[in-house]
Amino acid sequence: MYVQDKLKTTVESTALLRQQFADGTRQFESYVEHITRLSEEREAVAVELQVENNELKKKIEQLTQQLACESSCTP
Repeated sequence: MYVQDKLKTTVESTALLRQQFADGTRQFESYVEHITRLSEEREAVAVELQVENNELKKKIEQLTQQLACESSCTP
């Protein structure tokens, strides 16, 4: 009986450990997916900001040229 009880306890412990491992793996995968999404969102925002930055630089350049022209054209 002792061997059978020990075997049963070992099998139950193994099943519990497998379940805990599976749960931990799912949590880890979820965490990795979340970090991946955040990284992708950050990259998208960075691209948007770079485009906006370039547009604002062009606008500043146009306004600077316009002011320079107005200054030199005014008697």
